[in-house]
Amino acid sequence: MAERVRILGVENNFSPLIPQAIGYLPQLHTLLVRTDLRSEDEEVQDQLSGRVEESALRPQKPVKLKRLYIRQVRRWPRGTFNFVARCLQLQDWNLEVDDIDHPRPEGVGDTSSVKLRRLELHNASDVLGLLLHMPHTRPVFANLRHFTVTPFPDDTFEHPLSLLTSVRHSLEGFELNLGHIDKSALYQKIPEILDLSTFTSLTHLVLINYPRSADQPPFALPQGITSLLSSYQHATASSLQTLTLTISWNVWNLEADWDEDGSWERTKQLVVDQDGKKLPAFCNLLSFRSEVALRRAKELFDLGREIEGGVAFNMFKM
Repeated sequence: MAERVRILGVENNFSPLIPQAIGYLPQLHTLLVRTDLRSEDEEVQDQLSGRVEESALRPQKPVKLKRLYIRQVRRWPRGTFNFVARCLQLQDWNLEVDDIDHPRPEGVGDTSSVKLRRLELHNASDVLGLLLHMPHTRPVFANLRHFTVTPFPDDTFEHPLSLLTSVRHSLEGFELNLGHIDKSALYQKIPEILDLSTFTSLTHLVLINYPRSADQPPFALPQGITSLLSSYQHATASSLQTLTLTISWNVWNLEADWDEDGSWERTKQLVVDQDGKKLPAFCNLLSFRSEVALRRAKELFDLGREIEGGVAFNMFKM
């Protein structure tokens, strides 16, 4: 059975024996970690501080993880980091829970055999900060191709930006989900610090629940999205092939004027010229989709057919 396991989900369990089990799963390529724990829980403290024989913890075969998913319900980055580091074949370094600068013991290497291709973080940007901070875990991102992040409301975007900057020439897919919480302070900073035109290999971009500016009308296209796309304005060409937006509306009005502030038209002008021909920066774009529900989409985007209910449709003819 162990030979067939490809995905392992771990929920609220930081047992040091789990990394040992991972060593017996040669086909494992995805590790899902979900934590809803409090740092003061005695049982959890025992799990993290308990040491076992290094020979018992060391996997029998190299770990070949390609995808790492971390979801924190409660913030406790050090405990989550300690567990994940062990699972990445660095478990013989027992990082102290209360001391993130604990010196690395002699003989512990700077690299891991794990080279992640996909990283998904939900409320775990602080865990990412530790993974980037520690020299023995940082190299696991060298081959990263897809990055999904859902930040905490008070996150500064510092750690995701640091990772994005380091992989900007190799990253192929990026998904940013701002959830359903007002993150006005966060989203206002993102267009200023994230220049998409520097991501030379980016082919897929997904923006979910990007909030509008306070002065925008209810059905406007969020100004932050327009600002992000404007970074492509002076690029000779980009690799971007698909762009997907999920924009939420709290009030539905099928007769509303979507483009009251001209935000949709301004965004359209960033992508296509007056004749509907794609501009050079978006010459490789195959799909620009938005998940919305409004009949007037037919008129606004020349779809040629009625839209009933919530659907995803191409914003422009490609």
